[in-house]
Amino acid sequence: MKKKTIIGLIISIISVIAIVGVSYAFYAAVINKNNDSTIVFSTKSLALTFTDGPEIHFDKALPGQSVIKHFSVQNTGNQTVYYTLQFFETINELNSVKYTLESTNGGFERDATFFSTLTSVIGSTSIAPGVTQEYTLTITYSNFDFDQSNDMNKMFSTMVGITDQPPVYGYRRQINDPNHLALYNIYSIEASGGARHSAYIKEFIDDGTSEYVNNYDYIYPWKDIITYNYDPVTKTRVADYGDPDFAFDGSNGLVMTHIPEFYYKRYRDDTYEYTLISQYPLEGYTRSEPFSVGRYLTSYRDGQLRSESGAHPNTATNIATLRSLANNLGSEFGILDYHLFILQMLITTEY
Repeated sequence: MKKKTIIGLIISIISVIAIVGVSYAFYAAVINKNNDSTIVFSTKSLALTFTDGPEIHFDKALPGQSVIKHFSVQNTGNQTVYYTLQFFETINELNSVKYTLESTNGGFERDATFFSTLTSVIGSTSIAPGVTQEYTLTITYSNFDFDQSNDMNKMFSTMVGITDQPPVYGYRRQINDPNHLALYNIYSIEASGGARHSAYIKEFIDDGTSEYVNNYDYIYPWKDIITYNYDPVTKTRVADYGDPDFAFDGSNGLVMTHIPEFYYKRYRDDTYEYTLISQYPLEGYTRSEPFSVGRYLTSYRDGQLRSESGAHPNTATNIATLRSLANNLGSEFGILDYHLFILQMLITTEY
């Protein structure tokens, strides 16, 4: 199936707090201490094994100090399963703690600032039967070129756990509430436990100031959304945002934004309407195919529709003419349709 490309975008959104719904399998997991140095957390099909225990903490830490943990995930079942690694029981009183996760054999990797929430997702992936994926987790208390004495006598501790479900992000809307997009408590939509997922975290930088970083920059599908330049003549993607020749003004082609494939589920009960988003094809979820949308409202220049900065949006043109002009760019182009609601789901969940 060809990727859908769409020109034009008008969206009105109400900001909400996003949540992450997960199944906390590690709370109910069997914990076996095989010897003095090996601990296994197990679910129905997975075994998370630590060679030196799951606890991570800094004891009178100095800036720049790191703690390294080695562990593995093994699929003990007979079919491919998804899993999620998470930090839980976290206490983080330090200004900036970062971590890197390296892996082998198809595991995922991560480089991020530590979330300050009690429970936070590290990442998720799939694992085939009989496969073991090795991980090295390095957690570092950041060393800056400014006075960090306010961190004295502060503490950091956390644990790593596993769940046999991928994370699900979404929101719920109270059907009869005039302030209809809102969350009222910390909960998980389809599991026994859950955690509110904050979209932004504070990250300290070297000059002693701080900035807020969007967590969704690390979460699929949001992390793979990217703006690019498209040449309608050669029908090729010629530059991505960040490339030296990328341009917003249309001089290097149409300015488009790529939305990757993901899966979603919408349903309602007597009180709420729910919207859920997952990277994986979970039961009851619908696939959203990858597509691209114009970053800017459609303009008209040199006999064709354009998506570029600094241009006046096209007006006073009927739908049939716009559809024909979009098709002139190629059979894969069209005017904005139901994909508007796909974009609304992604934006509302994030913000």
